[in-house]
Amino acid sequence: MIWTARITATAALLIQLAAVPLPVLRYPNRDFAGSDFGLAEAAVASSGGLLLIPGFLLTVACAVLAWFGLRSRAWGWLAGTASLMLIFGAISTVSAADQFVIMWDGFDEERGLPIGGMEVPEPSWGLALIGLAAVALAIGAIIRLLAHPGKVAGRTPRGRSAST
Repeated sequence: MIWTARITATAALLIQLAAVPLPVLRYPNRDFAGSDFGLAEAAVASSGGLLLIPGFLLTVACAVLAWFGLRSRAWGWLAGTASLMLIFGAISTVSAADQFVIMWDGFDEERGLPIGGMEVPEPSWGLALIGLAAVALAIGAIIRLLAHPGKVAGRTPRGRSAST
């Protein structure tokens, strides 16, 4: 079971690192490509998006602890917490996308009419990779928690009753 923890934590970390150069929120009109939101910009764009930062740091901690020691139930809880932070941070980022509307206007000289439009960013591949990393951590956390069910109430580690 330790290999599952190692593989899922490392995969989640690598997936998140792959998401760094990709846009998280992207404008469909490529005239506004310079205004796309990367992972760091999306993390500070909304209050819930800030969960992406500790989610990433917990993923790093999970990967380090999976390879160098912590082989208990605590790793499962840590990975589960990181997964929830990433999921809620991604959901918050998507729900805050309507705050980043770009409105533009202009003038059609041929027809003599004013023109304009509105661009709203849409979720992109970077956000999908964050969701995939969260799923990988959740799978590792569930397997780890099932592998270490914990103590039964009223029992000592040697299997004797607590009353004796």
